[in-house]
Amino acid sequence: LYLVFQYDAYLFFCCFKTHKDDVSSSERSDGSKRGIRCQILDWISTDDVVVGEGEYYSSEPTYKIGRIPLGPNAAAVIVNSVAVEDACVWRPTTSIGTLAEAVGVKIAWPSDKLILDDAIDFSKHANTVGSEVN
Repeated sequence: LYLVFQYDAYLFFCCFKTHKDDVSSSERSDGSKRGIRCQILDWISTDDVVVGEGEYYSSEPTYKIGRIPLGPNAAAVIVNSVAVEDACVWRPTTSIGTLAEAVGVKIAWPSDKLILDDAIDFSKHANTVGSEVN
């Protein structure tokens, strides 16, 4: 199922699929390492609307989810719970189009649309859980 919608001057494309079979094991949370707790804000809205909660893992541009680097102004988070089930993910895949489909999966999210429990400076590149921040 595909959804195309327009918001202001932007055109958005969301892909929905009911199975999570295509998600690699590296993108799923194994529970061994815990990230920094965070609130996930709706990336489309100009207001701070909380759409879910998760764990922050990295904002390092070279950090990869699957084989794709995060790039600038992005963070890797694992979605733990969802407040707005039909909220579109920032970078949809063939198996994940909504935040509800991303529960337990590591996804990319705009770093300015996360509220962290512990303050982290996103401008530094060594922002990976387990790495030292200078």
